[in-house]
Amino acid sequence: MKRLIVLISVILISIISCEKDKPEKEKTTCFTEIDTVKANSSIINKWSFVGYIDTTENCKPDSFPEINIEFIDSTVFRGFDGCNGYNGKYEILSDNKLHTIGVIGTTIFCAEIYSWEIKFIDGLRYSKSYKIQGKRLWIDNENGYKLVFKQI
Repeated sequence: MKRLIVLISVILISIISCEKDKPEKEKTTCFTEIDTVKANSSIINKWSFVGYIDTTENCKPDSFPEINIEFIDSTVFRGFDGCNGYNGKYEILSDNKLHTIGVIGTTIFCAEIYSWEIKFIDGLRYSKSYKIQGKRLWIDNENGYKLVFKQI
């Protein structure tokens, strides 16, 4: 009986150690850039919101309507936050500093996405810098989180 227990223990340890040796699958999230096509590196584009990063990664739920922003030219942007249209002006200062001015929009209340809408609009309203990597636009803001977009 002791030999059987020892044999089973050895087999289990072998199986567990083999599992550890397998390479981990690359974790992908809504923030992972998987498209290798070189993107236009200008902020003047239309961008779809994929989520935000504070202490964790928060992917926009697929069930939500599209949230987007379009930087129309070198001073004006507009978009849809999932419930309301909005627009404003912006300026790019040295070192990718982004300053938005007069972010305004319609005021329809949509309970199911309200917290995301506020996070999104406040992220734009208090933006401080941006970075473009591949087809991703990252906007940092004074509230300590990043808005993340993909180019569309």
